[in-house]
This record gives sequence, structure tokens and C-alpha cells, in this order.
Amino acid sequence: MATGAAITMARLVVDGYLIHSASLAGAAETIVSPLATVAAVWAWWWLTQVMPIGPSQVRALRRGLYGLSLQYLFTFALFAAVIASMNWSVVTFNYTVQWWAQSLGALAISVGFFATSRSLRASAELEPGVVVDESDPGD
Repeated sequence: MATGAAITMARLVVDGYLIHSASLAGAAETIVSPLATVAAVWAWWWLTQVMPIGPSQVRALRRGLYGLSLQYLFTFALFAAVIASMNWSVVTFNYTVQWWAQSLGALAISVGFFATSRSLRASAELEPGVVVDESDPGD
């Protein structure tokens, strides 16, 4: 997605859009999209550092990762709908390359969150001898 946003920014600069007729909405789109991608990678990295202690924590973390996966799957669907609705007799691939990059990036992020959720194991499963008291729900 960040690649798509970078392509969009480059197109806007080369076409002179940001210099001559910049709008707040156009500038916000080019700035917010890469920031959202960086935030997703940042969240993914921190979530992979969490070691759940018991099955209930594994379930909670998996559900959170499933939610993030769904968010990016819906983002992919949105970009795919935008691409599908374009008039291809007028639109060239150069015009749509950023949409393709952003849609494939959203799909990759969705798959990454899903794969991470499936790889979770409780620390008690990884370290024999660790006793987990499931009666205490924790913080």
C-alpha cells in the first residue's frame, strides 16, 4: 500500500498537481495512505512480540488479528471495486498502477495478519514445565 501511495505522490508532483492546484483532500490522501500502512506494520510487529500465557489469551490475540485481517481484506475489496468500476476504454495502466499496488498491498497485509494469528501458541505450549493458572483472568 505504501508503494501505491508513493506512486500516487510521484504522479501528483510530476503532473504539477501538488504545486498548482493542491487541495487539502488530495494532499491528505497521499499522506494518510502511507501512514496507515506504517501503522499496520507497526501494530503487526508489536503484536508478534506478545507471548500469550494461556489458551484464553491465545484466543483473544487471534481474534484481534482476525479483525485486523478482515479490515485489510475489506480494504482490498474496496480497491478492487474501484478498479473494476473504471472505464477501461479511457483509463490506462499508468493511471491505475497505484490502485493495483494499494489493493495488492492490502491483500498482503490481510494474509500476513491471518498467518500470524494461525502461528500463535501459548508460552505454556512452548515451554514444558510452565504451569498456567486459567482461573485468574488477569488484567
